[in-house]
Amino acid sequence: MLTRYHELLGDMSDNPFAQQLQAGFSWLRFQPRLEKLYRQYLAAAAVRQRRIAILLALTIWGMFVLSDFWRLRTLLVMEVWPSELYWIFYGRWLVFAGLAACVPVLLVTRLEYLSLQLTPLIILLGAWSIVVINLWYGELGFRYSLSGLILMVIAVFFPLGMTFQKSLLMALLLVVGSMAIGLLMAGGDFLPAFQLNSFYLLLAVLVCACGRYLHDYTQREQFLNRHLLNFLAERDSLTGLHNRRSLEFMVREWLQQAQSNHVLVGFCLFDIDHFKAYNDSCGHEAGDQVLKLVAQALSDGTRRPQDLAARLGGEEFAVAVYDTSADELLAQAEQLRARVEGLALQHPGLPGRQVVTMSVGVALSARDDNFTRLYQRTDEVLYAAKHAGRNRVVSAAEGR
Repeated sequence: MLTRYHELLGDMSDNPFAQQLQAGFSWLRFQPRLEKLYRQYLAAAAVRQRRIAILLALTIWGMFVLSDFWRLRTLLVMEVWPSELYWIFYGRWLVFAGLAACVPVLLVTRLEYLSLQLTPLIILLGAWSIVVINLWYGELGFRYSLSGLILMVIAVFFPLGMTFQKSLLMALLLVVGSMAIGLLMAGGDFLPAFQLNSFYLLLAVLVCACGRYLHDYTQREQFLNRHLLNFLAERDSLTGLHNRRSLEFMVREWLQQAQSNHVLVGFCLFDIDHFKAYNDSCGHEAGDQVLKLVAQALSDGTRRPQDLAARLGGEEFAVAVYDTSADELLAQAEQLRARVEGLALQHPGLPGRQVVTMSVGVALSARDDNFTRLYQRTDEVLYAAKHAGRNRVVSAAEGR
């Protein structure tokens, strides 16, 4: 099964998604264009995860607040609170307010893009506030407890739209920053408590990093496979051109856009002349080779982003052109017809030394047009081209 899959990838060597799958991505990096596309997909797909994460963070931080009341219950009854007690509650509620302020950013569609930039900042500030609050606990006579940092390490590697490299960098920054804050505030007294927790903290970074690497690798592989499957679903298996389903979808989209942009959509139908006679003379395998060569000629002649070449089935092909005129469409159809004739493929099924040719019908979209009506008008002039002697272009716009 895997061998057949790699053979399939080899048949699509010009497809960027297939190329990337064959090249591999052990460093979790694609080629620049695919990497940009993947990161856009990642940012959009992680919006739901970020919404869940912020609600989870609010819940956990709320539990921290409740634990403060429980741990400090003997101090809360004092008539005069120590300044460190005020700072603990100020710190907890400040972070809680910051988390709550992120909720509208995630719920308002226009502000969603800000959530990806805010996520690393929120996690780091939350982690460092844990260190600061625990140092204030130490000032009140409690033992330092930095186990909450492990939760922040898990949060760093949570699938929130950040790449693996960025998550790993943040985790290391979290650990180093926590140590620096502790040393600045408590000096040497902080080291024994940090050393006690640092081993488990680094183990948490290692375990989470390994899990995140495997998750990211699988996600990237699925991203490539999904786009590759979409590509295959839109393509004709023999020629590699777009298939009828893909053509119909794109032309429907273009017709809607054309109404808004006040432009025209051109449509061409191509039919290989006397193709049945060619198959009868040379066999279906040779006929398939002709179809591939004709398809390549049409593809080479439709290089603009606004051009789309497709195989509809059998010996019938189509080309759709966005934003064109009657003269431009007629000229392009004639150029494509001449390109196929210029291949000089001998047609043994016809008398004399004749070559493979094509009959072509072209039509422009009309106001409030749809795919079915446009196709029918083009098919009518294609029939007229064949009836008039084949190997020619007939335009519905010119009525000839």
